[in-house]
Amino acid sequence: MRRSRLLKFFLFLFFVFSVASATSVYVVYYRGDKEEDVSENVLGVRNPTGVPYIINLPPLVVREGEVYEYRVRVLDSDTEVEKLELDYIGGPEWLDLEGFVLKGVAPSGSKGTYKIVLTVSDGYNTSTKEDYILVEESLDNVE
Repeated sequence: MRRSRLLKFFLFLFFVFSVASATSVYVVYYRGDKEEDVSENVLGVRNPTGVPYIINLPPLVVREGEVYEYRVRVLDSDTEVEKLELDYIGGPEWLDLEGFVLKGVAPSGSKGTYKIVLTVSDGYNTSTKEDYILVEESLDNVE
């Protein structure tokens, strides 16, 4: 009886050390040589598909008469950012896209909520982002 327990104990230890050794070999040889590319992991987001996308949110509120400016940040795992094309598809007329900056002055009387639609393309793949901005009344008009 005692001999049986002793044998089971040594078999258990052998099993534990075998699993630990196999895990160590895997970590050292298969995982150790893979360096992470920071350009593919921004804000904890990975993009293995090669589809470009917008990674930041626009400013949500602007007042009438003030400048609205949205510096769009884009990411693509297989294309340099400088080669990506950004298009302003829809939104208020007073906004214009210059490079990667959506900018404009909210005119008087434009109080309300506006939908803005942007697309980013690398020539092969395209993604669309829709957001909303709120134009509030100017502080000069508030009594």
